[in-house]
Amino acid sequence: MSILNSKIPEGSISEKWSNHKANIKVVSPANKRKLEVIVIGTGLAGASAAASLSELGYNVKAFCYQDSPRRAHSIAAQGGINAAKNYQNDNDSVYRLFYDTIKGGDYRSREANVHRLAEVSPNIIDQCVAQGVPFAREYGGLLSNRSFGGVLVSRTFYARGQTGQQLLLGAYSALNRQIAEGGVKMYTRHEMIDLVTIDGKARGIIARDMVTGEIKRFGAHAVVIASGGYGNVFFLSTNAMGCNASASWVCYKKGAFFANPCYVQIHPTCIPVHGSQQSKLTLMSESLRNDGRVWAPKKAEDAEKLRKGIIGPNDIADEDRDFYLERRYPSYGNLVPRDVVPVARRQTINNLSDGVIVIDMVDRIVDVNLAFGRIINADRDLLIGNQFKRFSHLFLTDRPELSSESEFLTETTIRTNGGVRYFEVKYSPVTNNKNQLIGRIFLLHDISIRKKALDAAFESNALLRNEIAEKEKLITDLDAYARTVAHDLKNPISGVIGLTDFIKEDIQNQEEGKAIKLLDLLNEQGYKMLKIVDELLMLSRIRKEDFNPVEVDMYLIVNEAIKRLNLLAEERNATIVLPEKWPVVFGHSQWIEEVWVNLLSNAIKYGGDPPKIVMGSEDLKDGRFRFWIQDNGKGLPSESFEKLFTDFERLGKNNVEGHGLGLSITKRIIEKLGGQVFVSSENSPGKGCIFSFILKG
Repeated sequence: MSILNSKIPEGSISEKWSNHKANIKVVSPANKRKLEVIVIGTGLAGASAAASLSELGYNVKAFCYQDSPRRAHSIAAQGGINAAKNYQNDNDSVYRLFYDTIKGGDYRSREANVHRLAEVSPNIIDQCVAQGVPFAREYGGLLSNRSFGGVLVSRTFYARGQTGQQLLLGAYSALNRQIAEGGVKMYTRHEMIDLVTIDGKARGIIARDMVTGEIKRFGAHAVVIASGGYGNVFFLSTNAMGCNASASWVCYKKGAFFANPCYVQIHPTCIPVHGSQQSKLTLMSESLRNDGRVWAPKKAEDAEKLRKGIIGPNDIADEDRDFYLERRYPSYGNLVPRDVVPVARRQTINNLSDGVIVIDMVDRIVDVNLAFGRIINADRDLLIGNQFKRFSHLFLTDRPELSSESEFLTETTIRTNGGVRYFEVKYSPVTNNKNQLIGRIFLLHDISIRKKALDAAFESNALLRNEIAEKEKLITDLDAYARTVAHDLKNPISGVIGLTDFIKEDIQNQEEGKAIKLLDLLNEQGYKMLKIVDELLMLSRIRKEDFNPVEVDMYLIVNEAIKRLNLLAEERNATIVLPEKWPVVFGHSQWIEEVWVNLLSNAIKYGGDPPKIVMGSEDLKDGRFRFWIQDNGKGLPSESFEKLFTDFERLGKNNVEGHGLGLSITKRIIEKLGGQVFVSSENSPGKGCIFSFILKG
């Protein structure tokens, strides 16, 4: 089992390194020439280590994959270098530098190592000056300092905006001096591909000559890894693409522990990506925050004019600028720690309830806020760098056209875990200082509540319109009922009155046989009135009654309907032809029986002489069945089809008794069951009419 041992000396943090140096074993100058050290990497750390070890007397082999140590990525550190020299007499100290560095590292750094860095920081400046680094100086010749982000004292030594480059040139000069003296043997264009260990200690490396491809081995008493961090872990960063940490990975595979596999820095002054061919971000010097002020327009219209190039930054007065760092962090102002700057900006955007997404010209997601991640239920970090089209399936409607160079407002629908949500989308193009389109910003405002309220209002209006239409239809129906019932009840009532007069007269004349016949007619007229009332009650019940559809046996229902009409069928000598079997459908057996009774009675009444009736069914192959009944009567003209079910008129008015409510009842029942009613006729004697209805199976 491996045990993590950082080899940090014991003791208090302020004394442990001094005590360690005082008690450490030293190597005599005569023995140093017998020892060899391999240094991987020739940036600021590697070049300085190789030059210093060579000056101490060790034999050094330095390796880099570039064609010259001058091409190390350390050149990118242009802002400055800190040291606790207290030249400005502003109460700086080793402890204050230690504290600021620990805090700036989000309390993740090893405190003992950071304290050691603070202790030797003054000596590092002296070494750089000795190497010829042209630090800026005051008028009197003393080294100059300036403020830097994250601290309240001036401790930064700088060389204009080229500090990293000048530091690297200084280290490179010291390294070249040792190369010339023979203390350092330089291997450029060599890549370390393996680490050689003996008894758990690094004793050499295997390297590839990147020019010839030859694999070579190199032995040493110690190996120093100064190859930098893994910059490519980020999709876009200010690191060179060659920062792939391959040497660190080789050491890890040999059992080394990863203390910090990627040195992470946050640069709030990066220039965003501006094209599909850009592989890394552009860094503006951190010194800009020392000499300038960070601000954003207070007014949205000013920001819009800036984006469109109508006005320039200098056209906005100070009172219309939001110096948000000075406002939020008055002690530090613009020199607030660099990680706080994007955090402040990020918090402002993340606190928005609206979703924000930034897309470049190749439809790649550059940035999103937390609200957008919540909208589509995705992690923000997983979204950045992906193609936006990967998430287009979440949009139920077409997303805005991405090639537009003008603002517009649209609506879209997004599928979420909570269902479907509606959004108002504001599209804004992003342009550079040449007014060229370089990206797009989408602002998604949730309008689900408003949309649902509108939908509810529309639905209520639709229900109200339907209810009004139903009431109007009811009024029409009632008017038709009144006309029909008044007409049809008038005859039997008149007959009843006339019959009673005849009965009285017959009784007075003692003609009992004739009176009995009149009473039979009176009874028949009473049944007619009762049937009219029953059918009116049926219409009312269909309109109001709720039901749960169940499976019904059409065979039993049809047979029961035929039984009810046996007397009428025998009287008219009607023939009824039935199929061998009937399908099972969902509905209400009593109501469907009433439908068949009405259709059969009409077919018998209006059929030929004698009536021949054919009944049947048809599977529509979509879960529905069509039922039909055909008679052999005279038929009907097509212009009368609609009136059959709406005006409650009889199929014929000459020699057939009735009141015209049967087909209205049929239509109401079938529509209540979720079906439809149809009628067709060739209007030719002998071919009659075909009445049909559709129900769900």
